[in-house]
Order: sequence, then C-alpha cells, then structure tokens
Amino acid sequence: MSAPTIGRIVTYVDPLGVEHPAIVLARQRHPFAETHLSADGVALHVFRYGRGLSYGAWDVKQDELPPPNKIGAGERSHYKSDTWHWPAREEG
Repeated sequence: MSAPTIGRIVTYVDPLGVEHPAIVLARQRHPFAETHLSADGVALHVFRYGRGLSYGAWDVKQDELPPPNKIGAGERSHYKSDTWHWPAREEG
C-alpha cells in the first residue's frame, strides 16, 4: 500500500458512511496549523457532490478492505466512518 502524498485523490467516508471524493492536503505536519497530525493521519479537502459544499477533514486515518472477491464469511465488507481509502479501480 503506498503512502498518501499531497494532491492525491482519495475516497473519504463521512460519519454517516457516505463516500465522497477528497484531495490530500497535508500529511503529519502542516505549517499553518496550531496542532499537528498524528503519524498516520492526513488532512483532506472533501467534496460533497450534489450539495455544492466542500469541507476539511483533519487527522483522518486510512481504512482498507480486501478486494470484494477476497472477503471471507464474517469479514467486514464496509469501510469505517470518518476514514479514507484509495478509490476502487475500474476493471475492463
């Protein structure tokens, strides 16, 4: 799994479990913030399509699942709220 870098597109899962596109703004330390990000957190600019709103999300942790065809019985098949993950790649 590659580390997120500034400017990369990721998918953010909001507190209600809805996925939104987002851009990575900062990793670990941000020069304009009074507080710093944790070692594994990122700052995101989140785009809420259809609502015309966007907002920032601070110190968001990554959550990844196995590929859909690799999820076993009883394993989690949905991303946790208030996390980010790499966008799914289109096959075909």
